[in-house]
Amino acid sequence: MSVNIVHPEHLGVRIEWFDFPGALEPIFRKLLEQCAWLIPRWCGSLYVRYNSDNADAVMMVSCARPYRDATIRVYPSFFDREHSEADQVEYIVHELVHLNLSEVSDWMQQFLNRHFDGSMQSQAQAELTDRNEAVTQEFARIIRSRLIGGAS
Repeated sequence: MSVNIVHPEHLGVRIEWFDFPGALEPIFRKLLEQCAWLIPRWCGSLYVRYNSDNADAVMMVSCARPYRDATIRVYPSFFDREHSEADQVEYIVHELVHLNLSEVSDWMQQFLNRHFDGSMQSQAQAELTDRNEAVTQEFARIIRSRLIGGAS
């Protein structure tokens, strides 16, 4: 199943849905539509997959910029009752911010792989991951407060 979401900021992005249990897709679709303006313009296709193979994760994103596509993986815990709708919006925003920052973070990861090795490479990669997550989460919280109000 596919849907095109078109916003004034976008010429459109093709969103394809995979493996969602029937009742969960409309819930996620509604939340994603609130945040679709954050999908980077380079992204022509966004694949949204429901995965039941990871009990610990909530969501995960990966991208293939040369092919102009990205995949968001949504795990069952995203729909746990302990997560409010505001939390769910923040999780989606967090992953979309990762897509927007991917050009820099991917380049830095490649740089570290080329110029460092051994324990120095591991330390630098861990530092990059920590800082990337911190910046991503800061943006996600700012955007969440603009979308739905309140700080988290």
